[in-house]
Amino acid sequence: MASFTQYWEVRSCLNESDKGNENKPLEHTAGDLFKKRGVAPGDRVYIVNIDRGILYLIGRLEVDKFVSFAEAQKLLGPDVWEDASEHLIAKPGSATPMHFARDVPLEITKQLLFHGVKGFQPLKFVGEDMLDRQALRGVRRLTEPSAHLLEKLLREDDRKTTKP
Repeated sequence: MASFTQYWEVRSCLNESDKGNENKPLEHTAGDLFKKRGVAPGDRVYIVNIDRGILYLIGRLEVDKFVSFAEAQKLLGPDVWEDASEHLIAKPGSATPMHFARDVPLEITKQLLFHGVKGFQPLKFVGEDMLDRQALRGVRRLTEPSAHLLEKLLREDDRKTTKP
């Protein structure tokens, strides 16, 4: 099992939030680069966003299958993003709730490493504490220690939201 990030633009996050999807499971995502980047069933995909130099972790799903746009509509209803050739459907029970304001602490953001042509690569920053807004465009493969950092953040957030 490998782990990847997929970047959602701010407008996509706002659109999903406006639809009332805050706290709903991340059961689907779409794009054009998953197969090219090596995403396969069983892999985890972390949805991220960068706004004003801050990294946000929207949620995570484990890939059950790739489907077409028409199949995604049949499974999820008519309100599916159509400008994508690849639609990922989450393995049942694997999707975390979406949170559009879950920022990743700077100390964790600076530890994240990705597979690159020259080995493991950190994220690019503009200055000391501002993430380059292009740093996570597209789909990128995380190192497993980096995926564990994001997973820990999701678990901690889940504990906060489920406390009585």
